[in-house]
Amino acid sequence: MVLLVTSGAVAKAPPFIAAALCMVLLVTSVAVAKAPPFEQLSKAAVLSGKFAAEDHPELRKRGPFYIRGDVWERYKALKACARDPACSGLKRPMGIVTCSMFRGYRQQKNRWLGEMKERRGRFRLEIDRVDNILRYLALPGTSRHHWGTEVDLAWNRQCMMSNHQYMSAEENTRRCDRSNARCLAKGISPKICRQRDRFCWRRVGPGVKFYNWLRDNAGRFGFCQPYKGYPEERHGPLFTRGYEPERWHWSSCCEARRNLNAIAKLLDQVVPPPADVFGRQPMRIKGKREALMEVHQTVVVDAVRQHIFNIHAECLTCAVDCGD
Repeated sequence: MVLLVTSGAVAKAPPFIAAALCMVLLVTSVAVAKAPPFEQLSKAAVLSGKFAAEDHPELRKRGPFYIRGDVWERYKALKACARDPACSGLKRPMGIVTCSMFRGYRQQKNRWLGEMKERRGRFRLEIDRVDNILRYLALPGTSRHHWGTEVDLAWNRQCMMSNHQYMSAEENTRRCDRSNARCLAKGISPKICRQRDRFCWRRVGPGVKFYNWLRDNAGRFGFCQPYKGYPEERHGPLFTRGYEPERWHWSSCCEARRNLNAIAKLLDQVVPPPADVFGRQPMRIKGKREALMEVHQTVVVDAVRQHIFNIHAECLTCAVDCGD
């Protein structure tokens, strides 16, 4: 309909306006041509979230989010159990707040590049920014949230995505000590590391009871915690990198495991291009472009492999029968 109206407008418009309208027609036609139907997308494109959520036949819109229909049924059962003391074993009903579900490639890319821009003042080199952001945020195309199998959960509507909120005092003390050791290992002066450590939360977090209940019960409903524990502890020497703990992030184990097995065969196809990692502007600078291309090949590609596969064992075995 838009094309028909625009075509009519072109026919009636003065020459200079007609030229501009023709350009609109051309851009619109190219955009349409670049958006193939969902069924024509490659497996790698689907696993990378390169589609509109409403086009995916297995995703369902639930409130402001999209999630796989089968995952939603399990999630509903988990929430219902938390609200029912007879099922949960708690003294009173516990609410579960949904903070995030499916995220597409474009949304993930915008978040990633926004973080790259925000960290310019703290990290001069792009590779240092990438390394810092990868502690908690996935590169576009590599996030498990692209699969429609992941949920980020909180105990209150503020959706506080900070590990200290979900940890005991002992766990927070260990987290702070580890952070201080990492600070010193980077060659930062002990004085600065001590100053940072002063502000580290060592008390019990307000969401620790919420997390502990999920830890003990989510498996019954087919959910696991992919980023449980510290990255260096999940698989020993197999991986040297990985996401930091995310106590708010839960995965529908069976469906996610199938996607993980599929993506292992398509790894080179889900690595984002350099412009989607560093931004288009740095890639236009001739001397910088070559350096960033090398970093992309040597560091980013390896980071994708390690961050995708360095997950906790409970998301590889699954507590429920997946029927595989």
